[in-house]
Amino acid sequence: MGDNDTGWTADLFWLVRPTNFAKVLSGKYNDKKGNIRNPYEDFINETIKE
Repeated sequence: MGDNDTGWTADLFWLVRPTNFAKVLSGKYNDKKGNIRNPYEDFINETIKE
């Protein structure tokens, strides 16, 4: 989200890299300060179980 000292923000090219996309879906970059829930969390958990 760009909340850092360097001003870096993710763009579409960063997001679609397979390693980054997987981390985003897993919730690695979720806002730790708020209560924002990853909408894909249930899907990911069910997929991992299978």
